[in-house]
Amino acid sequence: MHAFYRLILAAALLAPVATVFAEEGFVELFDGKSLTGWKAGENDASWKVVDGTLICRGPRNHLFYMGTDPAKPAEFKNFHLKAEVLTKPKANSGIYFHTR
Repeated sequence: MHAFYRLILAAALLAPVATVFAEEGFVELFDGKSLTGWKAGENDASWKVVDGTLICRGPRNHLFYMGTDPAKPAEFKNFHLKAEVLTKPKANSGIYFHTR
């Protein structure tokens, strides 16, 4: 069985995630303006972009990074992930990777 490595960002109510800017040797996953390259799970209306930040408000949802080529989902191996994350008290959120 072929293993796919996808970066999965999971977030819940009121769990904003700040923009990650690409540095040399890094791939920018979020453009700060849109959900391009990302696919929402069960409640896609919960997600929006405000002032360069991913914000989830509403029913629980997961946001999956798929990449910019719809014919070939993004795959990552042996990587370093840099992110600025803000959660509120009692928030249920996290970042998952190397999962299906």
